[in-house]
Amino acid sequence: MKHLTVIHGSRLVLFTLSCTGVFWQITDIHYDFNYSRFGNPGKLCHQSKTTNSTRSVGLFGNYKCDSPWTLVTTAIDGMKAINAKPDFILWTGDSMSHVSDNQSSLLKVYLTIRNVSNLIHSAFPNVSVFPVLGNHDPYPSNNMPIGSNYYEKIISMSGWKQFLGKSEQEQFMKGGFYVSTVVTGIRVIGLNTNLLYSKNPLVQGHKDPSNQFAWLIKQLEDAKSKGLKVYIISHIPPGAFERTSLKIKWFYPEYNQPYLDILRRYSDVILAQFYGHGHTDSFRILYNKTGYPINALYLSPAVTPWKSSLPGTGSNNPALRLYYYNRNTGQVLDYVQYFLNLTKANLEKKPVWEVEYHATKAYSIPDISAQSLNKVTKTFHRSSPTFELYFKYNSVSHGVQETCDTNCYYIQYCAIVNLDFNDFDRCIFWRGTMPHPAHHRSTIHHHHHKTKSPPDYAFYVIGGLALVVLILALIVGCLCLGRHNQNAGYKYGKFVGPVN
Repeated sequence: MKHLTVIHGSRLVLFTLSCTGVFWQITDIHYDFNYSRFGNPGKLCHQSKTTNSTRSVGLFGNYKCDSPWTLVTTAIDGMKAINAKPDFILWTGDSMSHVSDNQSSLLKVYLTIRNVSNLIHSAFPNVSVFPVLGNHDPYPSNNMPIGSNYYEKIISMSGWKQFLGKSEQEQFMKGGFYVSTVVTGIRVIGLNTNLLYSKNPLVQGHKDPSNQFAWLIKQLEDAKSKGLKVYIISHIPPGAFERTSLKIKWFYPEYNQPYLDILRRYSDVILAQFYGHGHTDSFRILYNKTGYPINALYLSPAVTPWKSSLPGTGSNNPALRLYYYNRNTGQVLDYVQYFLNLTKANLEKKPVWEVEYHATKAYSIPDISAQSLNKVTKTFHRSSPTFELYFKYNSVSHGVQETCDTNCYYIQYCAIVNLDFNDFDRCIFWRGTMPHPAHHRSTIHHHHHKTKSPPDYAFYVIGGLALVVLILALIVGCLCLGRHNQNAGYKYGKFVGPVN
């Protein structure tokens, strides 16, 4: 794009050693082919018969709407201008917009993904791209199929043949997942966690949709036996969403625990995990059974600025993320979060991708390992400068006028440190009993033991019973004390004065 401008941070010069490599993550583009500069923001910026506007709602997008093509192109151009020669690119899903199913079709899905695929390939023709599907990439949305020619069509019609080799394509067509080599000694495992999604009706009743769990274990065992390390990439992360009071959990409960069990079992093989889906900037920490942090999950914010209808979510500025890693060990060292100030870009008709923050510098940590991020969360409380900074970044510096009340804070915090659903519920429930919630030790459930999460109301019933017992104890105590004082008055009345 002619007027593209990039602002670099001075810290970038620190990463010049030959053993340090870089890679991009781009996620949740949500290209809307119906976007109109003169559309109705209340209707995803689409034009209709009732639209009566001559005023532009945004050349590069609108906070209530999905991405126009101008935003998609400036995002890819921004990546190229900032770093045109990354070692590889992680593309973590959701190319389709949030339009209703009656405005979409399978053909539109294939063509939309192909448009984005061709744009990325054109900008980075000699760079390895590792794509995964998002929950809006099938049709109808969220309906990710088990065993379908849909996956073959993604390869052939959506342009993924230019990203995946023959072996990866063969694996992908079985269920949308694959394994590939990133650099020597490091593999990337692209998963299809949309098959575990709690809004996917097609997987209900299936113990292991498309046998993805069994396949994942096999890949991790193979990597372990060969002394290799692994990056896991996917669209939907495990655990809960941190930005709404509805306590939304991403996976079906029967899938969340087995998934976490696998991650814990192979934490010595898995270097890091990369996800999208929530549109927010966040991270997750996985703990072992003793409460020690063993793995970090990086949740990158979205390109689309679209405002969700979920209470508390709000909008975000468009985002891109560049990671730094050690090519020899695979350790992820740092990341730089870039953003587009959408209001300013539309006003000036000029997209400026700026450095929002460097993770290590912002949080004063040596790296972004699970141990370092765990130290960051220990500084969190509702009014702590560190948490206020994190909350600002959570919306990519768009919700800077928002305040995070006590309930908001605990949902944010508990989601970060509790990927287990039971632990998350307990963390939220006991939030009023301590100034800072404790890191819960996660309970490990082996695969042959199927546990059922207690319903949410169970915690309230237990708390209510405890309160009743406490009140009864206080009443009994007061009665006993009154009787004791009365008896004491009769016994010692001549020493203390007259007794009525």
